[in-house]
Amino acid sequence: MDPGDHWMSSPAPAFTPPPTLMLSSRCSPAPASRATTSPPSSPRTRCSSALPGDVVPRLEFFISFYGSFEKALVAAKRNGSLLNASLERLIEPNIALFRQWGVRDIVQLCSNVPRVLTFNLERLKESLLRAEQLGVPPTSGLLGHAVSIVSYMSEEKVAAKLEFFKSTLGCSDSEVSMAVSKLPSLLGISDEILLRKIKFLVNEAMMEPRYIVERPVVLSMSLEKRLMPRHYVMKILQEKGLLNSNTSFLTFAKLGEKSFKLKFIDCHKDSIPGLADAYATARTGAKLHSNQGVQMHPPKIVKTVIRSKISPCMHPPRKMSMHPQAKCTPSNLL
Repeated sequence: MDPGDHWMSSPAPAFTPPPTLMLSSRCSPAPASRATTSPPSSPRTRCSSALPGDVVPRLEFFISFYGSFEKALVAAKRNGSLLNASLERLIEPNIALFRQWGVRDIVQLCSNVPRVLTFNLERLKESLLRAEQLGVPPTSGLLGHAVSIVSYMSEEKVAAKLEFFKSTLGCSDSEVSMAVSKLPSLLGISDEILLRKIKFLVNEAMMEPRYIVERPVVLSMSLEKRLMPRHYVMKILQEKGLLNSNTSFLTFAKLGEKSFKLKFIDCHKDSIPGLADAYATARTGAKLHSNQGVQMHPPKIVKTVIRSKISPCMHPPRKMSMHPQAKCTPSNLL
């Protein structure tokens, strides 16, 4: 018999720590005194010998399913119910449903969103269907996120969110469906936050609504910590003639923090002293001030006002034209 098999078959100790304790400590190695008298063991066997008997088969299943103990551990930490759920009644039927649905990479989906593994089977079926109706196909890497989001949003709330995008950005049903399929997490962002971002992007960053709809990722970015500070840097570089006129704001916004600072902040530290400090200050939300010749006035966001009686057409002309479908209605941006 293999030593490891013999070690796993040995009786469990009289006192067994709770599974959560073992998982949080990553089933740390046995003390040296014990190691000298015990057969060699892996983290998997050490953990199995210390966990209650009913958890061991589940842990072994998830180690096999995810491909490693470490990945199973991450999933268990992200879904506290994972090791308590029944394999026969819940986990395995859900995995079988994913296969029937045509999900391309079930393991990746359940790594991104482990909570879907412990959904009630009927709830999972309904969520998969609703995600597909939103335009998120089974082969999409974002299916797990879509399923997770629609699972806690009623059909009425989802419909209201879609209508919000249509009326605010002047887009069609197919366009808003495409935007949501690219970024399902849009459904979970509050209308108030979305409105502030859209107002800024349209009135300050001068983005066309159609452009935003086609690139919805920009709506997932923080307004105060990313969009506004980077737009401020972009304006400074443009005023100093240090930025290519073809550089779009989306280019600024999409870069990772390290790459952005390296490309647009650090390389200008001599020509624009104080820019790095100004950018860091802007990211804290603090009011900027003049420093070493750089004018530090962050862009202001026009406060959103939705009027029910006064037509927005009575207000001064917009800074830019809206999408052709965005008619002059009280629900549109001012």
